[in-house]
Amino acid sequence: MKSTSLLAVAFSVFLCLAGCVQGQDWSLDKYPLQCPPCERIHCSPRKASKLKCKGGTTLGICNCCSVCAKVEGEKCGGKWDYLGKCDAGLTCEREPDSRGVLSRPDSKGICRRSNEQQEEGLPKYCRPKCTPEFCKSNPKSICSAYDMAHTKQACQGECQHTSCSACRYIDPEPECQKCDTNDFRCIRRFGKCVRRMECSRNKHPCKMDPKHEVSGGKWMCMVPGCP
Repeated sequence: MKSTSLLAVAFSVFLCLAGCVQGQDWSLDKYPLQCPPCERIHCSPRKASKLKCKGGTTLGICNCCSVCAKVEGEKCGGKWDYLGKCDAGLTCEREPDSRGVLSRPDSKGICRRSNEQQEEGLPKYCRPKCTPEFCKSNPKSICSAYDMAHTKQACQGECQHTSCSACRYIDPEPECQKCDTNDFRCIRRFGKCVRRMECSRNKHPCKMDPKHEVSGGKWMCMVPGCP
């Protein structure tokens, strides 16, 4: 019985190696990613604001810990995005295989600047974009931070809805409540929390010209985390 088990293990290893040689990651296709609950994962650092990133931040493979988003020209994608996710305004352009055919959606790629249509295009069910101009005129409105989220939250879907009062030129991350998808009442409370903890008279959207950026700052929006 023991020898049979060892033979089965050896055969599994052989299949994995054979798949890799032929450019097929059979082991990853066969076994889905299994992550423990986020509360059981130790993130280091715990806050996204502690990361020293070239661009913005995003979530890691298990969508629990904040990591640096990949900037233009850096590698991205792979199975479960193990090479990283692109920064806001960038897309992971997948590399063609040896035959010149575009690879699968989970293949490796390079972060490239999105074209204008992609950056401006929002799904119809999303609220207006959280631009500085929109938030200056509508400081308490719900908006979509889909390409300007400080840290994207998986539970908030493609729209990444938040409140304009949670948008600003980037500062350290406050600790505010978490919200379910499209729970707009909770999202408004989240925006008030961010405003109360971070906003001052010289920070937008208090009383600031949205075209004037804080020195070294970047217009970003905090999106409520997942309960």
